[in-house]
Amino acid sequence: MSPNYPHLLWNHLPLFTLAFGVVFLLISLLKNNPMFRKTGLIIIVLGGLFSIPAFLSGEEAEHFVEELNGISEHYLEEHEELGETAFYINLVAGIAALIALITGVMFAKYRKFVDTTVLLISFAGLGITIIAAKHGGQIRRPELWNTHEIQTHSHEEHHDDHDDH
Repeated sequence: MSPNYPHLLWNHLPLFTLAFGVVFLLISLLKNNPMFRKTGLIIIVLGGLFSIPAFLSGEEAEHFVEELNGISEHYLEEHEELGETAFYINLVAGIAALIALITGVMFAKYRKFVDTTVLLISFAGLGITIIAAKHGGQIRRPELWNTHEIQTHSHEEHHDDHDDH
């Protein structure tokens, strides 16, 4: 089995669980539905948990693909940085959702505020995860490359290298 296979399997789970969690939590806020609330929060906790193996499997996948021909070093680096940011935001979202689940009964007065906070953090995590996934897909897919972006980035790196001397 290829070393990048576990990463390719795991990286979809945070994206889809957060998407479904955000939808359920948003519906719960709009309809004041406790069942949708609980479901959404549980799904967001799972999204945070699923981010762990997706992130941890990324390093080995990176070492494997960087040795292959036809990859974009630009998108590989961008994917790595965005993936790390998504990982931390998704963990925070999962922890916040868990806290909301546990304290929901005790602090019913603040439930809407807490749920809105979890929703915003989850939405941010989902957004970064989508962008990271896009860059991940572009690593070996030249037809998806934005050649202007890569040329500009390469030119800046090349220019920076000459400035150091």
